[in-house]
Amino acid sequence: MALKRRQFMHWHDLRTAVQEKWGKNKHKFHMRLLLLLNQTSSIDEYTSKFDTLRHQILLADPHTSEVFFVERYIAGLRPEIRTAVILHQPEDVDTASCLALLQEVELDNDKADSSSKSSH
Repeated sequence: MALKRRQFMHWHDLRTAVQEKWGKNKHKFHMRLLLLLNQTSSIDEYTSKFDTLRHQILLADPHTSEVFFVERYIAGLRPEIRTAVILHQPEDVDTASCLALLQEVELDNDKADSSSKSSH
């Protein structure tokens, strides 16, 4: 029976049907992509890619630990951002991403200040 024609009474049934339709054999693939993901541009872009993979992993295994996601998120950050985030010991990815954004802004401000001082 096609997924779009079925009626679901419970969230678990819908999640199971979606996983059966699109999630088969993709859990390991998404996990591998997440483990290889590193920040190469802005925090926003990195976080967006990370969240997409995280949600795909959670679809296949809703019991994946938040501690795992937090540690993996932090490990993928650029070193100058990672250090500041680690010091705060965030308990969830949302907090870690907010801290990373704040650090990114501070680094950008420091670069702007250095540029203006050197031009004077």
